[in-house]
Amino acid sequence: WIPCRVGFATDWRRLLLSAASPYPKAGERPHRVESYLDLLDLVWQSATKDRALHFSPPSKAVSVAERLWDEHGLSESAPVLALGPGSAQPARRWFTDRFAKLARRWIDTTNGMVVVIGSESERPVCTELCRDVGDHTVNLAGAGDIAVAAALLQSADLFVGNDSGLMHLAAATGRPTVGLFGPTRDVHYAPWGENGLVVRTPETVEELIDRPGYDTRTTATMMANLTAETVEAAIRNRWGTASPL
Repeated sequence: WIPCRVGFATDWRRLLLSAASPYPKAGERPHRVESYLDLLDLVWQSATKDRALHFSPPSKAVSVAERLWDEHGLSESAPVLALGPGSAQPARRWFTDRFAKLARRWIDTTNGMVVVIGSESERPVCTELCRDVGDHTVNLAGAGDIAVAAALLQSADLFVGNDSGLMHLAAATGRPTVGLFGPTRDVHYAPWGENGLVVRTPETVEELIDRPGYDTRTTATMMANLTAETVEAAIRNRWGTASPL
């Protein structure tokens, strides 16, 4: 039994909580980081709220990542672009050929490398992406646990990926992180921190999901109108001359 149970008073959840906060109205809901920090006020009003997000992988994970980096000659290469083409919800997944186009642009511009990262279950889409791009790609899907993934990400120069846990992990390492959004609300789930960038479809969330048959578990990608050129332009606009692209 947990004596202190804090959360938002949504649906029937209120009955399970010892302290609850009204859920903000639509249009007034901040980023989830701010929302959850606000819950502290229910039980610890004098708490210092550190809004910095940072994850430092343990030394064992760093050693594994360094070995993988060395095995693939990445430590001696030009800039490295990390890509995260996976997502738990298919509607959030940008097309593999768009990732490939961005990757080829990176390789042509920097003579660098592209590392594709994901879970073991995402290996097929990562393999497809590497096959589409060809040389200068490394498939590290399933190469380790979350800590190893973080260690790999913090060695990259830029991360581009779908709205996913990997995107948030990349942001937590402090690396420049580009999150691709469509049917989810970037105002709530944007990569947190000063190095985060959102690039979304021209359609709003409502325009994408308010249609017959939409199901977060089964609906196919809704990212069709987000082009590789749009993503590249956003990266250049955000980081200017510091952008390798």
